[in-house]
Amino acid sequence: MSEYHAGRFDLLFAAVSDPVIVADGETGRLLDANPAAIAVYGWDRESLLRLTWDHLISPAADSALTHRTPTGTGVTLTYHRRIDGTVFPVEAKENSFVLDGRVIVVSTIRDVTERLLAEREQIQLEARMQQAQKLESLGVLAGGIAHDFNNLLSGILGSIDLASSELIPESSLSLSLTLARECAERASVLCDQLLAYSGRGRFVVNPMSLTTLVEELRPLLEVSVVNKPRLTFELEPNLPLVDIDAAQIRQVILNMVMNAAEATPSGTGHVMVRSSVADMGREELSTCILGDDLPPGRYVALEVVDNGCGMDQTTLSRIFEPFFTTKFAGRGLGLPALLGIVRGHRGAIQVVSNEGHGSVFRVLLPINRRRSSMASAASPTWWHGRGCILFADDEPPVRTVGRRILERLGFHVVLAQNGRMAIDEFARRADEISLVILDLTMPEMTGDQALTEIRRLRPQVPIVLTSGFGEEEVLERLSNVTIDGFLKKPFRVEDFSNLVRTVLERRSVSGISPKLAAASTQPANADNRAKGDR
Repeated sequence: MSEYHAGRFDLLFAAVSDPVIVADGETGRLLDANPAAIAVYGWDRESLLRLTWDHLISPAADSALTHRTPTGTGVTLTYHRRIDGTVFPVEAKENSFVLDGRVIVVSTIRDVTERLLAEREQIQLEARMQQAQKLESLGVLAGGIAHDFNNLLSGILGSIDLASSELIPESSLSLSLTLARECAERASVLCDQLLAYSGRGRFVVNPMSLTTLVEELRPLLEVSVVNKPRLTFELEPNLPLVDIDAAQIRQVILNMVMNAAEATPSGTGHVMVRSSVADMGREELSTCILGDDLPPGRYVALEVVDNGCGMDQTTLSRIFEPFFTTKFAGRGLGLPALLGIVRGHRGAIQVVSNEGHGSVFRVLLPINRRRSSMASAASPTWWHGRGCILFADDEPPVRTVGRRILERLGFHVVLAQNGRMAIDEFARRADEISLVILDLTMPEMTGDQALTEIRRLRPQVPIVLTSGFGEEEVLERLSNVTIDGFLKKPFRVEDFSNLVRTVLERRSVSGISPKLAAASTQPANADNRAKGDR
């Protein structure tokens, strides 16, 4: 019977799929090991049984894995090493027995490399999702603030322009209005930066080479960088074209180089600007900001490398938050605006930085994207027209300024404060109205919804949309609807006047809308403007 029990134990010992090792509890010498242990550790059985636990347990911990010892479970997480020196994490479950007055320890070992790697990937994925949600929430907030503030600035800038047109340029009041206009325009620039961060900036997209763009900026970069670092360029001459807004990407390049230069030590700094083609796989894109939703493939890469102070992980995790800055006089909008511009171009950003060892900023832009944009062109001059224009906006200051500008230009104006009222007013005056101007974001019914209904009533009526958001977002939102023009808030009187003139003259020439007429294409003098203000 004893031989039977012993044989059964040997069978069970050999059949266990996890390594099992029997050791002397006092000396640590290995007394027995099952076939799974032989396979995992790599020693043959005779060699393994000449070892002690000290030969198997590694004091080193793989930094990519979590090293912890769960309490109250009887299981220890530690690191073992194989015959070839490789270290791997294991869970060890130990049971002690006393046999013939001798302490025997039976350890069941489980390799948990894959599990810990999966846990690490899950933690990283959750962190990326939290960061993406955080950036998305901040983007929505920034875009909403910019939109509402642009509405206010439309009233401010329009009123300043109207008041200035009634004054002689040399008057003290005119000088005060000029200063107020400059301040309002600077506020508008801040709004544009917020819109860029939210990905709602205005883009005028054309196919270009990033190398050409950097070469054009090179003289400016060389004379304007602070701390005067050594500035070098490694630019690929035959880059594929990318569809970009040149003005916006210039801002990205300037921002990246200026930030790099400011981080470098004075006198010994070095900033390298590179352009190249990068083949990005899904795994590598997942390490980029904004990269999770991008398809794998070829991208044009722009890198800025510096030997500056670098960043710790806390700072690195916050650099794209609006108003976060480590600079004494910074506004904290440069990198957030950069992020928004790259987001708007359907690109991604990689940032690698270590405190005291410099930083690498890498922007990836997709190749061969095709975007469209509308642009209005007309000379910046007052003119005089006639007809009836429907102007709809939910902000009272914007309606007031819009009405005053249009009346100054000689038009009769019908106002509406939301999309539903705009449809009702148009239905009553469909044959009379020459042009419809709709704000995109209004209560009860939005501008694009009202546009669809108005088109049903009179398909050929020209319609212009206005918005505090960028033109690019409006175009995407109206992918199945045509409009005759777009006016970005805050608008100046000249911009408003020129767009109305362009739309009316275009329709008049086409013969589609004979009621649209520009009474004169010459600038109106002060008397004519006064007559038009009724």
